[in-house]
Amino acid sequence: MLGCTGCLPSAASEPVRFTPSERAMILSHGPWPQQQGRDPSNRFSGNGAAIRFGRALFSDARLSAGGDMSCATCHRPDRAMTDGLPRARGEALLDRNTPPIANLADRRWYGWTGQADTLWGQSIRPLVNPMEMAAGPELLARRVIFSPDLARSYRRIVGRPPSAESPESILVNIGKMLSAWQETLVTPATPFDRFRDALARGEDVPADQFSASARRGLKFFVGEGRCSLCHFGPGFSNDEFHHIGLLHFVDGDRVDPGRHGGLDRYLRSPYTRAGPHSDEPPEAPPGHPEISSPVTRTTGAASGCRRCAMSPPPRRTCTTVRWPIWPRWWGTTTKSTWNVSMPPVKRCCGPWGLMRPGSGTWWTSCGP
Repeated sequence: MLGCTGCLPSAASEPVRFTPSERAMILSHGPWPQQQGRDPSNRFSGNGAAIRFGRALFSDARLSAGGDMSCATCHRPDRAMTDGLPRARGEALLDRNTPPIANLADRRWYGWTGQADTLWGQSIRPLVNPMEMAAGPELLARRVIFSPDLARSYRRIVGRPPSAESPESILVNIGKMLSAWQETLVTPATPFDRFRDALARGEDVPADQFSASARRGLKFFVGEGRCSLCHFGPGFSNDEFHHIGLLHFVDGDRVDPGRHGGLDRYLRSPYTRAGPHSDEPPEAPPGHPEISSPVTRTTGAASGCRRCAMSPPPRRTCTTVRWPIWPRWWGTTTKSTWNVSMPPVKRCCGPWGLMRPGSGTWWTSCGP
């Protein structure tokens, strides 16, 4: 009897078949990588010299007030451009964790709360934020002017010595050159992409290249799970913001304004597509007209699954649990775990609940 048990047919051994609508949805998630265009608001976008200088600046601690912190301090290459911490730490402890910085070109919003509509605008923020690198325009300008190597590279790319520029112009140009390099960071094609491309050609993919369990997961993703309602397109994201069931408090009683706070910072920022530092032609559509419409309070965005194996969603100080994640899109069967924070209240999971660690089932209530 024991010998026959393994011979019994099971649902897991049956071939996975996709309906026409599921196939269409799968095809909509590619091709990958996408063709990238230049950022019209950044005159250094696609400029080889600016990209090389931006890469060097990314690891240069002289961009911080104390001279002991660079962009790479939090966005570590050995940790998929994150730091692995529950909450990022600069000059002070921040409210959210460090996001990965891949596949950033052509995004609609930047930052956990969408406080920027340009990558260069978002790159400027940590330079001047007192809680992050805390340099400020004047200090940053002095560092560039009085550092011969920085001044030489700046002049070669911009066409003027930094001493002839205002601190604000130097800050903006540094942000744009950092952005020019970050635009080049693109995750490679995955087993899913090869499966999707073969499906588009009408070819089959061997099971050892895209497993049966991955196909079942994909069928649920584009079908019954309806994950593609928010995670769609080649980037697996609609670039919008959604209420994910977290409370609106940080450190106990401080209110987290979420998306409202991001919009407020965006509207007050000069570093936007429609702002005075944008290189976008005047006839281009200005900014984001839809921001004038009512917006519900949100605490998270629809993260792109292209980066789902890199970093968990934004987090705050809450009760921490271990949440097993199987990063299918990165072609690995190795189980990895993330610390996922949830508020210490009885019902804290939002409308769908939270996955029970290790079980594949869902909680509808998280307990006290």
